Amino acid sequence: MKEGSGTSMLTGADGSVEFFDTLEQTDWNRSLQRTLIHWLGPRETYDVLDAGCGAGRFATHLAQRSRTVVALDSSPLMVERAKRSAADYGLTNMQCVVGNIRALPFADGTFDLVTCLDVLFMFDDPVDGLRELVRVAKPGGQVVILNPSDKMNPWSAQTYCEAHAFKDFQRDSFLAWSTAAARRRLYDEYTWAHMAEACGAKWKDSLSLMDGLVAVFRLVVEEPVGMIQGMDLPTGVAATDGAAVEAELSGEGPEAAERLEGEGDLGV
Repeated sequence: MKEGSGTSMLTGADGSVEFFDTLEQTDWNRSLQRTLIHWLGPRETYDVLDAGCGAGRFATHLAQRSRTVVALDSSPLMVERAKRSAADYGLTNMQCVVGNIRALPFADGTFDLVTCLDVLFMFDDPVDGLRELVRVAKPGGQVVILNPSDKMNPWSAQTYCEAHAFKDFQRDSFLAWSTAAARRRLYDEYTWAHMAEACGAKWKDSLSLMDGLVAVFRLVVEEPVGMIQGMDLPTGVAATDGAAVEAELSGEGPEAAERLEGEGDLGV
């Protein structure tokens, strides 16, 4: 698809799908995915869940290196695009399903590896989603989360774009991501580690990417945790609307948010 502003690219009911599919194929996003795959080191024996899969581009990388992959998103249109991504690569071990991260349709201890990219930072209470991701991981399994870091904002993102000569949609999509992040509470590692402990997982390690603007952390599940009660978070956390997030990133505004409300919200 021709690069340009997100707004001009989006037409029709599935405009958000087109935007996010294109975003997942930007050079900067592909670089993130390659680095993350190398860091994760998925194995041929792994059963993997990619929660909030979007257009499924990252899930296809996982499927090429794992036994099975389930790509889950709450948007049926996103799931259909993920199915197309799997078909493009001839992947028969990648299943694409509609589901809610807050109530995953899987038994306790199902997956060796659970990934969730660029979703939990949008939650009012991230523990709602995190406890479910931990629940479905096997004992000894890993849960890997990627979010914009607490250093991400439009000013730091603009500096990064200038330093790396981002242009057109490469720049516009990165700045849109930073704007969406700036409107939400971004937690530091200490707070995420506290949330993980409340969910019954152990903090293993973390990875800082894109000059510290992107944070990745890896948790290890020591035993089945089941459903754990939520924890109190710091005050000042605003409620999050997933459809509004998609509209913010795509540049379509409130009218698009109303339309997207019926489509689902980035796997949340």
